[in-house]
Amino acid sequence: MKEELSAEELFEKKKAQLAEIGMSMLEDPESHIRSLNDMLNICNDKDQKVVKLSLMSLLAVFRDIIPRYVMVDFHFVF
Repeated sequence: MKEELSAEELFEKKKAQLAEIGMSMLEDPESHIRSLNDMLNICNDKDQKVVKLSLMSLLAVFRDIIPRYVMVDFHFVF
């Protein structure tokens, strides 16, 4: 028999899910890039607290992984 979770329990569950996804993204962004889609899906939640938390999590991930990538101007190569 499946029990209904309270709003606070659902929030804690999604918070833990976001933390897990975020840590995997920060650990190895290239192999976990599809996890961004999972984080974006959580942004569509009905609970505004969950939406805010997921957006802040995405910001933290982007802020960490974007500086690692170097933009190359291929006009100078060819």
